[in-house]
Amino acid sequence: MKKSISAKILLAVFGVFLALLILEAVFRLVNIVKLKERLAPQRQGRPFAADPNLYMNPVHELFGWFFFPNNEFIFTSRRDEFRVRVKINSKGLRDREYPYEKGEGVFRILVLGDSFSAALQVPLEEIWHEIVERRLNGPARTDTKVEIINAGVPGWGTGQQLLYYRYEGYKYNPDLILLQFYLNDISDNDATIQEERPKLGKPFFVLNGEQLELQNFPYRRRVSSASPQWRYFFAPLVDKLYRVFFSDREMRQVPHQLLYLAANYPPQDQTRWRLTTRLIKELNTEATQHGARLAVLYIPERRQVHPQIWDETLIRYPKAREVVWDLDKPNRSLGKFLEQEGISYLDWTASFRERAVKEGRPFYFLRDHHLNPEGNRLGSDLLYEWLLKERRVPR
Repeated sequence: MKKSISAKILLAVFGVFLALLILEAVFRLVNIVKLKERLAPQRQGRPFAADPNLYMNPVHELFGWFFFPNNEFIFTSRRDEFRVRVKINSKGLRDREYPYEKGEGVFRILVLGDSFSAALQVPLEEIWHEIVERRLNGPARTDTKVEIINAGVPGWGTGQQLLYYRYEGYKYNPDLILLQFYLNDISDNDATIQEERPKLGKPFFVLNGEQLELQNFPYRRRVSSASPQWRYFFAPLVDKLYRVFFSDREMRQVPHQLLYLAANYPPQDQTRWRLTTRLIKELNTEATQHGARLAVLYIPERRQVHPQIWDETLIRYPKAREVVWDLDKPNRSLGKFLEQEGISYLDWTASFRERAVKEGRPFYFLRDHHLNPEGNRLGSDLLYEWLLKERRVPR
């Protein structure tokens, strides 16, 4: 009897092993990775929330990832906060068509940024830089037309923005380059992101002394030796189980991203800051060589703006109460560096916070961390007034 049971168990195990072996062979024969990439452009018109492969090329040799040109898709929130039809122009930008050649009497501003510039969460006409462009070209304008070109791409850091200007952005012959900066740019510039986010590989800069060295360029996706079954079936399952069973443990830890708001940075973050400032200096140098000026715009993290969100953060992460916080440290440090370099700087933090406290309304989506339409409008007011006050555009 025992032998019979043992034989059945052995046969069942062998059957499962054989099935997995056959499935593995099929996956490798079909090459599911390339198949997924080929099918992605055909699925771009469908609503989606979180899979960037449906609207971005994940293996762009210059930038790591980039929008598919001449594309149109629906960008939606999983929790129905927004549903936006997005159009990408022939050069892969979320904007109208702009030729490289600058017309007579045109003043051009090139926006280099991340998801806060691409702003897939709102229609194109409601993005802060689009509102500013309309106002600058309003009835009171001079004979000079202002064009603001949006080169924002979700997930990009300062290194990719520098590469974009170096290989594409300069072709538009901008008069002013507006570098939009967000808190996560500091970590996005670190090469270790390759290990943390292998699905979003990219070229990256490292510091050798004070010199920037470009690595992993042109970008080629690293070939994984992991089984396709593991990558596409079991790894996501293990990840979900981990989140379910260990979420409480993770909730007790302070997220690393939050530590950029701390009063003191560990050595690793100090190194990331040094790399980031060096990248900005290089962008300023290359802009000057092309006859353009550089300005930096700091968009605050919502915890810097809404006191109630910060209070909720301290409740959600109890260990955060043990940290000494300085919520204005990142924008203050950035401003000090830019002042030393003679680079113009606009920080939205104080104005956003003042309005949020005074009016008690959110400037960010409640579940998504990006600017909502009201946040975009407030930002456009601040940028418009700053451009005129600082005489950054012709009157």
